[in-house]
Amino acid sequence: MKNNTFKSLIYVFISTFFCLTNTNAQSLLKEVPLSKKIESSDLLIEGKVIAKQSFWDADMKHIYTSNKIEVYKVFKGNSTNSIIEVFTLGGTVGLQAEKVTPSLQLHKEDIGLLFLKNSYVERKESRKETINYMPSTGAQSFYFYDLYEGTAKGIFQKYDDVSKSLYNEIHNLTNTKYKEVNKFNVKKKVSSIHEVNKAILDITSFSPSSISAGTNSVLTITGSSFGATKGSVKFTNADTGTANTAVALDSQILTWTDSQITVEVPANAGTGNIQVVTQGGSPFNSASSLTVTYSIVNIEAEVNSVNFAFQAQHINANGNGGYNWQMHTDFEANTAAKESFIRAMNSWRCASGVYWEIDGISDVDVISRDGINIVRFDNGTELPNGTAGVCTSFYSGCSTNVGNGVEWYVEELDIVFDDATNWAYGPESPGNNEFDFESVAVHELGHGHQLGHVINTNDVMHRSISNGESLREPNSNNLAAADNDFVRSIEFTVCGQPSMQGFDCSKLSIDDDLLASQIILFPSYVEKEIFISNTSSLALQEVKFFDVRGRVIKQEILKNVQKQKVNIEPLTSGLYFVQIRSENGSFSKKIIVK
Repeated sequence: MKNNTFKSLIYVFISTFFCLTNTNAQSLLKEVPLSKKIESSDLLIEGKVIAKQSFWDADMKHIYTSNKIEVYKVFKGNSTNSIIEVFTLGGTVGLQAEKVTPSLQLHKEDIGLLFLKNSYVERKESRKETINYMPSTGAQSFYFYDLYEGTAKGIFQKYDDVSKSLYNEIHNLTNTKYKEVNKFNVKKKVSSIHEVNKAILDITSFSPSSISAGTNSVLTITGSSFGATKGSVKFTNADTGTANTAVALDSQILTWTDSQITVEVPANAGTGNIQVVTQGGSPFNSASSLTVTYSIVNIEAEVNSVNFAFQAQHINANGNGGYNWQMHTDFEANTAAKESFIRAMNSWRCASGVYWEIDGISDVDVISRDGINIVRFDNGTELPNGTAGVCTSFYSGCSTNVGNGVEWYVEELDIVFDDATNWAYGPESPGNNEFDFESVAVHELGHGHQLGHVINTNDVMHRSISNGESLREPNSNNLAAADNDFVRSIEFTVCGQPSMQGFDCSKLSIDDDLLASQIILFPSYVEKEIFISNTSSLALQEVKFFDVRGRVIKQEILKNVQKQKVNIEPLTSGLYFVQIRSENGSFSKKIIVK
């Protein structure tokens, strides 16, 4: 198990660092304007999700979810079908699951505008090639209709009047009138809902005011006139912002009375208002905002005809303590990208203890369930427009007599980055027209650590990215989430798999045996200054202090004397690597500043 004293020092370091550093939000999505979405789509429709089912592809490399869509209108494309199939990435089949972040996730009863491209994914069951569709711009491929407000919302866009502003803008871009397939008048639908619900009722209070998501944490909602029959509880969606809601599973609503509801906060819930919808359709909105500090990714799976949300844990997959990552040959050849990714990995494993190692290179150039945790750049238009990076988690499960009947663990992790993005690899800050690679790598590795999105523009797990922004350090909430995952992974076995072990960050200190034996750095636990003793015949030239991110915090020219003192200001509490360079090479030592 990881040394608790060492872990505490790391936490102190991270917390102290964040109190002193001003950073900006980073994630993995870049806004795609409506014109580009239309241009990249073979089919643009308005419709409603009426059914969902997950399946294996023909080669059993990926799990997809088939979403049956009842088509209302066609704005672009030649389809006249009243029902079409849209395949989205990820899902659960039996005791295996796949989650792709970010990706479009649709839910039954969702109504809105879908941007689609032709697809020819084969199902394992049929091996029949039929035309179906996939989202053309990934997570940004759906405008959700809010029939209470009468609006259409994407991750980055909002239209206050669907039939006027949205329809008209599409018409101006396509110069084509839409074709009606099934009757649906959004104005009449909104009016009828408002006629039934003439008053939006308020939630009196909720407790606690701050909570984590996807961790079985229970929220108590108090009010009146909720009714005696269970309805639904909705949260602001951390994956999409205000575009749509995160709806608690029926199994997550623990109790429901006329005046009080207890509910587990679902994994994709984010900071924002809460809505309770009664069985009769009346909405109750909270006046104040719930704060969601962090989220843990969940797997949704059916057990005895009931859908449950499960947390997964890591295992000792490589026999050394955790997981081996391999870099694709093209990625490994990009030295700046490789070093940036390693700095991002060190951010997590030095702070949280997650056991990840880099284990050579691979010629595998695809994301698939193949037993290889690959890091690579995409090929062509593999990643959707507006997506800078994607983490895919593959899971396996087993039946158990504990809890809800199934346990899950992370079997494999793959990460792919967009090679067409104008990247700044660091360690310098990105320019105004560049995207920060290291920040996106930290974000994607956060998903690999099983952290979900949050709504906080100063948090590395926020969903969106802007040119020139940089956020490379997990904050205290991120580390609390990572610890939630890590503690379960090292303390409990799952499905007979060996438990993960803690990563020893001291492995990152690399000593040249000859230099290390003749040049002594002391003490290891430092308050104000360190001493360097040189018993060799080599002239020392320079000392550099690096933080766990690989950034130079302090550097100083050394004197050619046997013993010298170096003041460590402005280093704050935490772990550092000290590199001493001589005329004949260099070596590194680890120190901890008290």
